[in-house]
Amino acid sequence: MKKILPLIILVIALIVGGIYAYSLYQSEREVAEEPLSDFSIKDTAKVDKVVITEKDIGSITLLRKKNGWFIASTGEKAQPYNINLILETAYQIQVKQSISEDAKENVIQQLAIRHKKVEYFFEGEDEPKKIWYVGGPTNDHMGTYMLLEVRDPETGKMMRSPEPFIMHKPGVYGTLDTRYFTSINEWKFPGVFIYKPGEIAQIEVENHKVPEDSYKVEVTSAGKVKLLNWDESPVAKFDSSAVKHFVSHYTEIYYESDVKHLTPAQQDSVLSLTPIFTLTVTDKKGEKTEARIWDNFNETESGGLAMDIGRALCSVNGSNQLVKVQYYSWDVLMKPKSYFLPKQGVEYQFSN
Repeated sequence: MKKILPLIILVIALIVGGIYAYSLYQSEREVAEEPLSDFSIKDTAKVDKVVITEKDIGSITLLRKKNGWFIASTGEKAQPYNINLILETAYQIQVKQSISEDAKENVIQQLAIRHKKVEYFFEGEDEPKKIWYVGGPTNDHMGTYMLLEVRDPETGKMMRSPEPFIMHKPGVYGTLDTRYFTSINEWKFPGVFIYKPGEIAQIEVENHKVPEDSYKVEVTSAGKVKLLNWDESPVAKFDSSAVKHFVSHYTEIYYESDVKHLTPAQQDSVLSLTPIFTLTVTDKKGEKTEARIWDNFNETESGGLAMDIGRALCSVNGSNQLVKVQYYSWDVLMKPKSYFLPKQGVEYQFSN
């Protein structure tokens, strides 16, 4: 029995592989008479939706809007680098070589068992224009096995290529399948306060522990700054150069990572507490970005809790998913109002 067990396993694997290979060519899709190898998309500006599906794992839908790409299920902004990577790949992808007749059936079976499905939608259309089935790498990891489906412009039906190809992106040494994934955390853009010079209209810094140190900064159309008390009464004298420098820090601020050391229930408990700071930026279009910040505590070896002096917890725009932020880059956003006020013996550039 032990001797024939490997043979039985091999037969089962071949049968399962054959079933999957057959399912890849079900009647839902018409098979083209000739091999389809035009994977590239030269008009990537017209792509407004990409759906990535990992077999037996899940899928993610990415949508293009006027102000960038977003994750459909959460409404969060998608990581621009990842978006640019897959669109650039779609533009530059080329056939590296065809697959030999001897290897073709095995590659089709492997594609059916293990693949990532990438659907490209154009300009609000309900059906994709091209679908890639992205398999694994070649043995030398210099190419990626892929199968193509395209929509017939005359019939509107999806046509599936009768055979796959080995694809590559010129100048890239490695497989392409790692560029397509469905993890929301990997697709989320970690930017919080990302503004270009001149885009910020107002910054509100609410210090919940020391309310008298709360304040607002207004930036005029001429680029001048005003420092206001929390009740919006103007501060008579302040260091305008320091305030301008303060505003400049809000141009490129990111969070570090999602919070994973707290359960959803624990995160809800944090969210029910009063934060230590609330930072709100309003741009010239009137759109706001808010970050609420709490102290972060980590469990010690003895089972107690110790405050993390390097990181804080943050909720961006009212999200229930907390993220970690580093004080190293966020401390400059939480200057007290007194920081901008006159100090005895020190000369400042004041504004009235």
